[in-house]
Amino acid sequence: DYLNLRKKEKKIEDFCVVKTHNQFNKCIKNNNVTALILTGSPTFINQDSFKDFSINLYAINHFKNKIPILGICYGSQIINILNGGTINHMDKSISGYYDVNIIENINLLNLKKNQKLSCAFNFYDQLKTIPKNYKITASFTYNNKKYICGFANEKEKIYGLLFHPETNKKTHKILDNFLML
Repeated sequence: DYLNLRKKEKKIEDFCVVKTHNQFNKCIKNNNVTALILTGSPTFINQDSFKDFSINLYAINHFKNKIPILGICYGSQIINILNGGTINHMDKSISGYYDVNIIENINLLNLKKNQKLSCAFNFYDQLKTIPKNYKITASFTYNNKKYICGFANEKEKIYGLLFHPETNKKTHKILDNFLML
């Protein structure tokens, strides 16, 4: 687990795992929150209904423009939908390691434009469109079709990654960059 590893290395002091409004309120009352990560989930989202989004909306609205917010996989889909983007549920999941193409370098990625990075994916819901005032930062190709896999609104400090940077030591640098924003 990336966060436990970074805590052992003394790169982060502490972290909270929040699943309810009460846990969220307790976490922000008892801690100096400096970043928010909305993580992946074994469930999938559809445009009409998705589980447990209210705590995510509550957290995003509380911290928007204050601290960096990162959505990973399911978390990026939630950020996308809650800010006006759309997703498309696919019949079959995309799972495995694929080369991500950096479209636009941002501080989170800290990679050169057109640089490739092998990343882990596991999702059913593709990012179809991203919200206004956001930019596409990364994509990947699967079966000759290009997919959005990274987006950002740097002014609001909100970032989304459809891939899992926590699964690979080479992509841990992205999470390290996030913690330094």
